Parts: sequence; C-alpha cells; structure tokens
Amino acid sequence: MGGIRSLWKCRNYIIFNNKRMGVEELLDEVKFKSWFWIKSKFKGATMSWFQWFSNPILCLYCYY
Repeated sequence: MGGIRSLWKCRNYIIFNNKRMGVEELLDEVKFKSWFWIKSKFKGATMSWFQWFSNPILCLYCYY
C-alpha cells in the first residue's frame, strides 16, 4: 500500500513540478510509508524506524 501511494506521489511530483526524483528517495518514501502503516495497523509492533529501514523483511518475519 505504501508503495503504490509513494509511486503516485512521485509521478505527481515529476509532472506538476517538472523535476525528477531519485530512486533512493522513492525507496526511502516507500519504506517510511510502509513502516508507518504497519506501526499503525499492528499496535504491538515494536520495531524502530532504524530496524525497519535497515531490514524491513526481517522485521516482517516477527509478525507472521
């Protein structure tokens, strides 16, 4: 979900501002949105932003 929203925002940024967005910047946005969504959805989620940013796949294994 965070990925789709971030891609849409990136597309709008490029079209309406006539600027480019780097892949790293887009990936950081996707990671942040997905971390925020998981922290909101699963109240017991205890992973920090640093843990999520470093290895989001490993963090997901803790909840499934």
